[in-house]
Amino acid sequence: MRHSTRVVIVGAGGAGSATAVAVARAAPEVEVIVLGAEGRAPYNRTTVNKGLLSGAVDDAGVALPGMDGLGIDWRTATVARSLHAAGPAVELADGRWLGADVVVLATGAPPRGPCPPPSRRACPTGS
Repeated sequence: MRHSTRVVIVGAGGAGSATAVAVARAAPEVEVIVLGAEGRAPYNRTTVNKGLLSGAVDDAGVALPGMDGLGIDWRTATVARSLHAAGPAVELADGRWLGADVVVLATGAPPRGPCPPPSRRACPTGS
């Protein structure tokens, strides 16, 4: 079933997940799709650092609360490759396009060091 409005959120981390939940609660008639590169449901990254690695919580203890029962389409292991802003549409890594009425970019980035002045050398990409 195609809803009248589709929101595609690229990024299933804290920002993307919070956005998805807020939209789904405020406007249940809106189709919300979240694309996440990781092959698992969104989780609390802070709890991983403070709890899971130390053994204070198990895998279920890092799950983000309030994610179920809202009709959000969580697409794990789904990588967005590019954005066609005029569409708007998101191109997936497999070459398919996912049309949307609204696209929210809530992606993280690989860590990298500070960029030196442009006259010295290129900024590292983290890849």
